[in-house]
This record gives sequence, C-alpha cells and structure tokens, in this order.
Amino acid sequence: MAKGVKRTAGVAGTDVADAVRRMRVSATAIGDPKLRDFATSAATVIGTILDRVDRAAMTSEDLADVAAYDRSVAEVESGGELVPDRVVERLAAGTNPIVVWRTYRGLTQARLAEQAGVTPHLLSNVENGHRDPRFSTMLKIAHALDVSVDELEPWGASRT
Repeated sequence: MAKGVKRTAGVAGTDVADAVRRMRVSATAIGDPKLRDFATSAATVIGTILDRVDRAAMTSEDLADVAAYDRSVAEVESGGELVPDRVVERLAAGTNPIVVWRTYRGLTQARLAEQAGVTPHLLSNVENGHRDPRFSTMLKIAHALDVSVDELEPWGASRT
C-alpha cells in the first residue's frame, strides 16, 4: 500500500462513503502524480465494491424499503402530492380513508356525494361501514377526491 493511503473500509461502524472520502483525501497527499491518480482511482473502485457488497447484504425488506423510497422521491419530483402527517396518522389509526380524504379536501358529505354522482345517503353508509360499495362507486368517489381507488382501501386490509 502506498505511503499516505489509509485502508479504512471494513472498520466496524465506518460508513462506506466516509471511508472512501478519507481514502481519497489521503491519496491527495501523495506527491507522485501517477501514484496519486492510481490511489484516487483505487479508492473509487474500492468504494464501488464496498457499496455493492453493502447492497448485496441488504435483506429483501430493506430493498423493498429502498424501492418504495425511490418511488416516493420520483413521485414528489414529478409533482406528486405530499400528504400531511395528520392525514397519514388518521389513516394509520384506522379512520375510514374516504372520511380522511374528504375532510382533508375540505368537502362535506353532501358536496362529495354531488361531485361523485352518488346519493348522500349512500356515501354516509359507505363512510360508516354500513354498506360495501360497488367498484364503480369507489371509482367515482376516488375520482372526486383526486386519489386512486387503492388509497381508499382501509390500512391493514388484505390486498389480494
């Protein structure tokens, strides 16, 4: 190993990016330009390898979380809607998603029923769990709330 180049990867608790950064900083202290370029390239290659090893060690759940995060970032970057914590908290608490989205959108039952083309009585029964709506009704409600039908499914409900 060239003088001034430290091997820091693999040390417990050392972040890969930090280790590679420190290797590059150490490499810049080398006087010989060819050796410095070689050490910098080696640090980049080692960083790439360590990153791949780190990714390979991820569980499928970790990978699913990373993929979900990437989808969320892409959606926000493409102008997708950011949902406030209070909406997520109500959904997580088991509040009927139609009620949550309706109140978040500032709509009354009567106004949502009108926009969705359903009767206020039907909407009330659906919101209170007294009636399971047809899929076509859910499509109308989802469209009026500007959400997908999936977003109207109660959290924790089985997705088959």
